[in-house]
Amino acid sequence: MFDVRQTQLPFGMTEPETPPPRTQTRQGSENLYFALLPDEPVGNEIDKLMVILGQSYRLLGRARPPGLRHVSVHGFGKYPKRRDDITAIAMRAAKTIQHCEFTLVFDHVLSFRQPSHPLVLCPTDGVKEFRRLQLQLGLAVYEAGLAVCLDPGYQPHITLQYGRTPVPRVDLEKPITWTVRKFVLVNSLQGLSKHEYIDQWPLLN
Repeated sequence: MFDVRQTQLPFGMTEPETPPPRTQTRQGSENLYFALLPDEPVGNEIDKLMVILGQSYRLLGRARPPGLRHVSVHGFGKYPKRRDDITAIAMRAAKTIQHCEFTLVFDHVLSFRQPSHPLVLCPTDGVKEFRRLQLQLGLAVYEAGLAVCLDPGYQPHITLQYGRTPVPRVDLEKPITWTVRKFVLVNSLQGLSKHEYIDQWPLLN
């Protein structure tokens, strides 16, 4: 089944991943997905932005560790332990992708409407190219043998922080420009704040 209707993806890509309270976190479960990882210059710009936002809005809450920042592209769900069969399918699908490098321009932040008030950094320019990559990966995964659901309304974003109060949309005076040159396969160890990077694939230049 390949469904491109507005449907919740297996790992909740219509909104940022929200960790459950620590008392309910199921340690040992793992979450496999394709993602884009900010390079060092983009990471430095995000660090500067967090300082400015903290001063302007007195942000209270749990900041996302810089090493865990990413833009989710396509997920495979959560499992009690790593699924080598699904990992192999994902890697086989990734090798078929022919997509050019593209630029994302992150020009605003806002809080999603969730109890943990995730503060996210979002782009406007480059979203169309992002969706092309997302669709290519979805088709490749489907052709490799897995069922796929895509949400055409998904807003690409980087989660910055989980807070106590929501932040309204803030347009950045200086947008953060990121040329995306690769995508990666991530295995997230739930409850441990740890990512394993399984492999990466360059985009065409």
